Amino acid sequence: MVVLGCNIHDWMVGYIYVTDDSWFGVTDRNGLLKLDQVPAGHYAATLWHPRIADMQPVSGGEFEVPAAGLTQRFNLAVEVEAEDKPGKPAPGRFGDAFHEATHE
Repeated sequence: MVVLGCNIHDWMVGYIYVTDDSWFGVTDRNGLLKLDQVPAGHYAATLWHPRIADMQPVSGGEFEVPAAGLTQRFNLAVEVEAEDKPGKPAPGRFGDAFHEATHE
């Protein structure tokens, strides 16, 4: 896991999940993931979300793909912690000077 952050805006954070797995992806806005052309075989799913406790990957269970080209659907659930909303930044001389310069 690589965590990227902005040294000016503390609430701006990004994550890079590094894996050597052949099959991986990012869910869409509805939490759905589609993997195409997965060969037949036995697989173990791992889930990660930045608001999972301790930010550690969790097992999503195991599943079997009986034949390539078939469509299979299954649900994997994960519990996440409540999202922290960023607070208003503390006032600072740079921010005050910028605001004054842009609002004169």
